[in-house]
Amino acid sequence: MSVEQIEASIESMPVSERRKFVHWFDQHRHELLPEIETAQQAEVLTRLAETDANLALLESFEEADVKRMFKEFADARTQKTSARQG
Repeated sequence: MSVEQIEASIESMPVSERRKFVHWFDQHRHELLPEIETAQQAEVLTRLAETDANLALLESFEEADVKRMFKEFADARTQKTSARQG
Protein backbone atom coordinates (compact mmCIF):
# COMPACT_ATOMS: atom_id res chain seq x y z
CA MET A 1 0.00 0.00 0.00
CA SER A 2 1.40 3.41 -0.95
CA VAL A 3 1.50 6.47 1.26
CA GLU A 4 -1.07 8.08 -1.03
CA GLN A 5 -3.44 5.12 -0.54
CA ILE A 6 -2.99 5.28 3.23
CA GLU A 7 -3.62 9.01 3.17
CA ALA A 8 -6.79 8.56 1.10
CA SER A 9 -8.01 5.84 3.47
CA ILE A 10 -7.43 8.02 6.52
CA GLU A 11 -9.13 11.01 4.89
CA SER A 12 -12.18 8.89 4.09
CA MET A 13 -12.56 7.74 7.72
CA PRO A 14 -15.21 9.27 9.93
CA VAL A 15 -13.76 11.66 12.53
CA SER A 16 -14.35 9.18 15.36
CA GLU A 17 -12.31 6.53 13.55
CA ARG A 18 -9.54 9.04 12.78
CA ARG A 19 -9.33 9.85 16.49
CA LYS A 20 -8.97 6.15 17.29
CA PHE A 21 -6.30 5.82 14.63
CA VAL A 22 -4.33 8.83 15.90
CA HIS A 23 -4.46 7.44 19.43
CA TRP A 24 -3.30 4.03 18.17
CA PHE A 25 -0.50 5.62 16.13
CA ASP A 26 0.74 7.66 19.09
CA GLN A 27 0.75 4.54 21.26
CA HIS A 28 2.76 2.54 18.68
CA ARG A 29 5.01 5.25 17.21
CA HIS A 30 8.09 3.82 18.94
CA GLU A 31 7.47 0.42 17.35
CA LEU A 32 6.89 1.86 13.89
CA LEU A 33 9.79 4.32 13.88
CA PRO A 34 12.41 3.10 16.36
CA GLU A 35 15.25 4.90 14.56
CA ILE A 36 13.61 8.28 15.18
CA GLU A 37 13.18 7.58 18.87
CA THR A 38 16.84 6.53 19.09
CA ALA A 39 17.96 9.71 17.31
CA GLN A 40 15.80 11.87 19.58
CA GLN A 41 17.16 10.16 22.68
CA ALA A 42 20.73 10.69 21.45
CA GLU A 43 20.00 14.38 20.85
CA VAL A 44 18.55 14.83 24.34
CA LEU A 45 21.53 13.10 25.93
CA THR A 46 23.95 15.26 23.91
CA ARG A 47 22.18 18.44 25.02
CA LEU A 48 22.14 17.31 28.65
CA ALA A 49 25.88 16.60 28.51
CA GLU A 50 26.52 20.04 26.96
CA THR A 51 24.58 21.83 29.67
CA ASP A 52 26.21 19.76 32.43
CA ALA A 53 29.59 20.80 31.05
CA ASN A 54 28.62 24.48 30.76
CA LEU A 55 25.80 25.68 33.02
CA ALA A 56 26.03 29.13 31.41
CA LEU A 57 24.13 27.62 28.47
CA LEU A 58 21.04 27.35 30.66
CA GLU A 59 18.60 30.21 30.65
CA SER A 60 16.91 31.02 33.93
CA PHE A 61 13.21 31.77 34.11
CA GLU A 62 10.75 32.79 36.76
CA GLU A 63 7.34 31.47 37.75
CA ALA A 64 5.76 34.29 35.73
CA ASP A 65 7.53 32.91 32.64
CA VAL A 66 6.05 29.46 33.27
CA LYS A 67 2.56 30.94 33.71
CA ARG A 68 2.96 32.90 30.45
CA MET A 69 4.08 29.75 28.61
CA PHE A 70 1.09 27.77 29.93
CA LYS A 71 -1.27 30.59 28.96
CA GLU A 72 0.17 30.69 25.42
CA PHE A 73 -0.23 26.93 25.15
CA ALA A 74 -3.82 27.07 26.43
CA ASP A 75 -4.66 29.93 24.06
CA ALA A 76 -3.20 28.05 21.08
CA ARG A 77 -5.12 24.92 22.09
CA THR A 78 -8.34 26.93 22.37
CA GLN A 79 -7.82 28.40 18.89
CA LYS A 80 -7.24 24.95 17.40
CA THR A 81 -10.36 23.58 19.08
CA SER A 82 -12.56 26.46 17.95
CA ALA A 83 -11.15 26.22 14.40
CA ARG A 84 -12.12 22.54 14.24
CA GLN A 85 -15.66 23.31 15.34
CA GLY A 86 -16.10 26.03 12.70
